[in-house]
Amino acid sequence: FSSVKLRTGNPSEAGTTPMTHYAKQVTIKNCIVDGARRNNISVTDCDGFLIDNCLVQNAGYTDINGTTGTNPKLGIDLEPYKTGNPADGFDTSEFVQNGTVSNCRFNENRLGDCTAYNTYNVKIVNNHSTAGLSYGYSQNTVIANNVIDMSIIRQNNPATTAGTGVGSLGGANSDRFNHVNNSVVANNVFYGCTTGVEVRGQSATISNNMFVKCKIAINSFKASDLSIANNFIYQSTYIGINNAQ
Repeated sequence: FSSVKLRTGNPSEAGTTPMTHYAKQVTIKNCIVDGARRNNISVTDCDGFLIDNCLVQNAGYTDINGTTGTNPKLGIDLEPYKTGNPADGFDTSEFVQNGTVSNCRFNENRLGDCTAYNTYNVKIVNNHSTAGLSYGYSQNTVIANNVIDMSIIRQNNPATTAGTGVGSLGGANSDRFNHVNNSVVANNVFYGCTTGVEVRGQSATISNNMFVKCKIAINSFKASDLSIANNFIYQSTYIGINNAQ
């Protein structure tokens, strides 16, 4: 495979019946997905999915002429294709929900390994990442038991610093669900990150992680109801835990 895109078509006509336009219960397993110009795997409209035991590499590659691909250049992008308000009696939005990314190895993806952006009830577990994971503007996200090693110099990396191991976006009034909600980042190992975890939103739990030689282990920004517990921070080069409100 060079890329995989998970989305279905043939929506109902406007003004008739509600749209049932999402894929359901899709599994991508034991695949090598290598060298897509944009994203290696895009899940854009799906309820129930499993991406397991895949090698996902070289997304947004730089070709022999020095030309890079098209944003967002992610290994796996879990992101609704479009969002919108209900119209003609039904919701024209798309949803990515109730899915798992597990046991995958990521290598040389240009701008990130796996991003859950505006998703609901997604788990990212037991993976090996060198370009970072993100839960964007999502609700009910679990990022657990991953190894995020940014001490490795990636050839396909435009940044001058290592980057963020697990990131998030937004705050009140700046995302689809009004806030990033109910996120769990637990039992991960972070090595050599500029920032281990960048946490925003409401009701997040950051627990039982190990941070080794990260410039900042945990950085919170406009976070509320935040629990940080039982983490091990070793040889932080700047700040262990930083709360920026």
